[in-house]
Amino acid sequence: MASNPPVSGTITVTFSQGKASVGTGTLSDAKGPQPYLDYSGKPYPSSIDMKTATAVSFAPHIGKTVNFGKWKYYFQSGWVGPRILVDGEL
Repeated sequence: MASNPPVSGTITVTFSQGKASVGTGTLSDAKGPQPYLDYSGKPYPSSIDMKTATAVSFAPHIGKTVNFGKWKYYFQSGWVGPRILVDGEL
């Protein structure tokens, strides 16, 4: 079964205090086993910032914004930006 290519858009992370983080990235194939968001560059939140995150959303360039209730943040040296695994019906 072929997967769909990632969709480009805007990733917004809202925090319990302070300004939201808004950056560009992609949403992986929503039909896959574990959808994820990949940042394509800065700005993006740090792992410390994500401890106070209250919401994560993705707005594709064409289509509707998707809000996620659960997420898991990953970042490894050598990556352009972090990856956020998301849970939710897309």
